[in-house]
Amino acid sequence: MVSPELHTLSQRIEELEAALATLRAQLAKSEGCENTIWIKTRTGLNRIAVADIFKICAERDYVRIFTRQANFLHADAIGRIEASLPPSNFLRIHRSTIVRIDAVTHIQASRTGAIYFTLFDGADVRVGRKYAHLARSIVQQGASERLLREECRKL
Repeated sequence: MVSPELHTLSQRIEELEAALATLRAQLAKSEGCENTIWIKTRTGLNRIAVADIFKICAERDYVRIFTRQANFLHADAIGRIEASLPPSNFLRIHRSTIVRIDAVTHIQASRTGAIYFTLFDGADVRVGRKYAHLARSIVQQGASERLLREECRKL
């Protein structure tokens, strides 16, 4: 007969293996994305590492790409830029805004129920109603990933 402790441990291992498989699938999906984006500026073309981007905002027919060093105005649609970014690192939070998930330092809900993300540079960015459920799932997923890392350390 199998002891209850061994049964619980084997269930937990199965859960961790499933979570690991999910994370590996997300990583594989994001590996197909580009590592750099070429931006046309007045002086020519600039190559920007995707890892340096923390926010992208639509400005009519252009997008403004924010990095820690500078921001660039680029003639492209926000949807096309979004498609070239790894979905595990970036989140569209408004029809005109994309943020890097790890650039978010604080999340706040207003009295009216609107959600605001505070980025590492201190900027507050409003999450659109259409995207609020995605923002909540990312927060919950982040909490789940932390729990997974803690459980893996215990093994």
